[in-house]
Amino acid sequence: MPISLQVFLTDELSKLVNDVPRYKGRLLEYNCWRAYDFVVYSHEVRTAKHKMLGFLVKDAEKGCEAGKEDDVRSLVYFYPKTQNF
Repeated sequence: MPISLQVFLTDELSKLVNDVPRYKGRLLEYNCWRAYDFVVYSHEVRTAKHKMLGFLVKDAEKGCEAGKEDDVRSLVYFYPKTQNF
């Protein structure tokens, strides 16, 4: 079961619930869950990459402050232990 996130506003959710009979037989629940899982997965990847970008920027700032902006090899990148995406 995927992680529960509030994806829809209350008005949108009530409209979808009221329109369920219109979609019966047209949508497969499995396909909807797969799409939802992909959205959640994409959000997790984006968050992880955003964190990594923050670490890289901090390391670059440290390198520039140390006066080594011309020597890219002097920057030591610290990658936090995350899942491989």
